[in-house]
Amino acid sequence: KDVVKDVLLPWWNSYRFLEGQLPKNFKYDPSALTSENVMDRWILAALQSLLKTVRTEMDGYRLYSVLPPCLRFLEALTNWYIRFNRRRFKGELEEDPQAALNILFHVLYTFSLVMAPFAPLLSENIYQRLRRFLPESADIADDRSIHFLPYPQVQEQLIDEAIERSMDALQQVVEAGRTLRKSRDIPLKTPLSGMTVVSADAQFRADIAGLQSYALDELNIRALHLDGDEAAYG
Repeated sequence: KDVVKDVLLPWWNSYRFLEGQLPKNFKYDPSALTSENVMDRWILAALQSLLKTVRTEMDGYRLYSVLPPCLRFLEALTNWYIRFNRRRFKGELEEDPQAALNILFHVLYTFSLVMAPFAPLLSENIYQRLRRFLPESADIADDRSIHFLPYPQVQEQLIDEAIERSMDALQQVVEAGRTLRKSRDIPLKTPLSGMTVVSADAQFRADIAGLQSYALDELNIRALHLDGDEAAYG
């Protein structure tokens, strides 16, 4: 039950969300993975980090250490990337949703390849549904099944440790804000005037400053104050 609830259903629901947004004439373009959007760059970088980890652990036959990073990535994909970008995918913003959908397609397609050895049936199911949107490739000898395809290679040009570090900082702040609201019984629908983040780490504060618009939206606050003087707060 836990595997279904925590792994298979979130993964399947991510695919179903993508399916609901794709136009009938959509064609996946694996070369169009550049984006100015920080969330796009983050999820692509996180995917490459996952690939690097999985390949390293599989080469060492440390199977027990493969699935935890896969589950962390799935949580990042469903509870952060998709949730933060729903309006973009649905075309409700000025940005062209096609580019964002192409990146989400790439992430789900690649993640299915990553998970194929561990969840062969659901990986195959999702692959067959995505297959009609794939471009023809002379490099693939047999594309009838996901299990005939080569395992994905790490794309070093998409790795961005700085963005991953910044998003990790943002997640810490958002989760702390949610915890504070819950402890004081203040629902998320209630707007607050501000929140103060205290950290002596200048890099941490800089990372949060660069992504504070996401924190404002997610925590429903009007201002985010950053302070490095931990002693002043006891």
